[in-house]
Amino acid sequence: MLRRAHGAGIRTIVATPHISPRYPDNRAGNIGSAVVAPQTEAAAASVDIRILPGAELDLTHREALHEEELPGLRLGSGPYTLVELPFTAIARFAEMLLGMHHDVQPALLAHAERCYAFHEDPDLLARLVAAGILVQ
Repeated sequence: MLRRAHGAGIRTIVATPHISPRYPDNRAGNIGSAVVAPQTEAAAASVDIRILPGAELDLTHREALHEEELPGLRLGSGPYTLVELPFTAIARFAEMLLGMHHDVQPALLAHAERCYAFHEDPDLLARLVAAGILVQ
């Protein structure tokens, strides 16, 4: 997979395992150490590609995390947090959930097309983007 990615011109990959109640063992410390082995294998195979830690944070799970863990969940140790809304969320709940978690801003919203809220309220995505939310 890394060879194909490299052949397609990709030079950096960010691993984004889910952080949610379904995956209770996925934590910032585990993710950071989990990218070491594939990075070492890529180097040994002379595949010039960087593998960085990140995560896809289920916003309904945010309150279960300690504040100090959040920086370790950002994409490649950068400023952005990849966040996911419940796919069944209604528009009012989705907007409130994104608005209340300023500690994961700036946010990059994953899978907006799967979330009922954006089908229910087609203008919601435009409002969120105007408010600074990025969309995958």
